[in-house]
Amino acid sequence: MADQNLDAVLDALIQALVHRDLAGTLACLSSRQEPAVLGSEAGELALGRNGVERFFRRIYATPQPFRFDFPRRSWSVHGDVAWLTADGSVVEPAATDRKPYRLTAVFIVEDGAWKLSLWSGSEPASPASRRDSVVPQEEPASVGCEANSIRFGPS
Repeated sequence: MADQNLDAVLDALIQALVHRDLAGTLACLSSRQEPAVLGSEAGELALGRNGVERFFRRIYATPQPFRFDFPRRSWSVHGDVAWLTADGSVVEPAATDRKPYRLTAVFIVEDGAWKLSLWSGSEPASPASRRDSVVPQEEPASVGCEANSIRFGPS
């Protein structure tokens, strides 16, 4: 297992993003597994190392960097795999306002170092902007992996 602190690994990746450091960004990615980046905007999907590199080349061509801040982080580790759920904010290029941003990420150990395998970002919708909702049909009798009936749409 890697000796690195996972928060430090994520922070190094975020610094590479802020500085638009393509070599530094790519150094944070898995080279054995096919990394994937799913951004929060439509069309922000990059699969495989070459696809992710093209994605960041395009992002880094913007006049200002993205700035992420994730003060709330929850890590889970099982052997050589770690996954993260994080809640924070992003400041997009040419913007001054912070927007809520959530991150789900998977890191794997390669040659003794944690490397990013999956970045999946999302911007939570405000309750007022939601057109539909998920409504449980009934309260579950017990907690477990059983399927519960849910209804999609307005209540």
